[in-house]
Amino acid sequence: MVFFPLPLLVLWTLPCSNDAATPTIQQSEFAYIDILNDSPLPTDLKWEDVRLADSIHGSLTNHVYRITCNARFGVGIDPRESFEALSFAPRGYRQETWLQADTPAPPGVHIDVTLPVIVLGNSTKVAITAGMNPPQRIAHASAFNVSEAARAVIQHCVISRRIGGIANNIGGDNKLLVAVQNTHNKYQATCDAPIEASSRQCQYILDEMPKSLKQEVFGRPLPGFFEPLDVALPFPLRSPAGACQYVIDSVRSVSSSWAKIWIAAEILAAACIRAGKGGQVSALATIPTLGREIPVPYLRVRVMEEPRHVSLPPGEAALTTDA
Repeated sequence: MVFFPLPLLVLWTLPCSNDAATPTIQQSEFAYIDILNDSPLPTDLKWEDVRLADSIHGSLTNHVYRITCNARFGVGIDPRESFEALSFAPRGYRQETWLQADTPAPPGVHIDVTLPVIVLGNSTKVAITAGMNPPQRIAHASAFNVSEAARAVIQHCVISRRIGGIANNIGGDNKLLVAVQNTHNKYQATCDAPIEASSRQCQYILDEMPKSLKQEVFGRPLPGFFEPLDVALPFPLRSPAGACQYVIDSVRSVSSSWAKIWIAAEILAAACIRAGKGGQVSALATIPTLGREIPVPYLRVRVMEEPRHVSLPPGEAALTTDA
C-alpha cells in the first residue's frame, strides 16, 4: 500500500420475522446511513425486536427497538471501543429537528441537526452513525433517542456477536436509523505538532461542511494542461477569524465526494484535534486515470498565527470570512 506525501507548504503547523410492519429500506436512497461502506443497504435484512437492558439496574426497558446485526457493519468489533465512541455521543432530552443533507428546509422550520451524523471515539475504529429512514427527509428525535439506540445495538450485536448492526424504531417519530460499525481502516490519521485551536473552533467547520455523495474530481490546476476539475486544490475551510483551518489537498487529481472528505475531517478531529494536535488523514480515493482506489492523503489541519492578517489566494473559497 503506497502513500503519496503532500508537498511542503508554508505556515503549516499542523433479527425476528420480516413482517409487514418492518420498514422497507430503499437502496437508491439509503447510502447515507451506510456511508462508511459506500453502498446501499440490502432490502432483505431480518429485523429483531429488542428491548434495551437498563445500564444501572439491568432490567429491560419498555421501548422495543428493531435491530439487525450484519457483518457488513464490521466483524470483531471491540465492545470497549464501541462504548468509548458512545461516551462522546450527546444525550440531551430535547426533541430536535433533523434534516437530510441536500434537502431544502421547510419554510419557517428551524433545523437542529443535518444528517448524516457520525460519532467517534479516540481510537476512531468504531463509528456511531445516524441517518434518515428512506424515503423520509425530516425527522424529530432527541440526542438521547439516538444514543440509546446505539447502546441497544452495542448490547445486542457487538457484545453478543462481535459484529456491527443497525436499529430503527428508535423513538421520537421513528424516522431515524442508527448504526454501530467499524471504519474499515479506510481512513488513517497521523497527528503531528500541537495546535492552539480548540475542538469547538474546529467543530464549526465540521458542522458547516457539505456532505454530498456526488462523485467529483478534486485536483490542482496544472499550467498548460487542461483537466476538468470540480474542485480546485488546495481548498481551505476555516472557522471564524481563521482560528482553525482544514485544507483539502492532494498531489494528483482524485475522484471523491464531499461526504468522504467530511468523514475524514471527523476522524482527524477525533484522533488529533481532540488531543490538541494537528495532523493529516489519508483516505481512499479514486484516481480517474487508473479507475481504482488508492490511499491518498488529501486533508490537513493548520492554524494561522495571525488569522486577521492572512488572506486567501484568488479562487480559494472558505466557509467564512475573517471576523
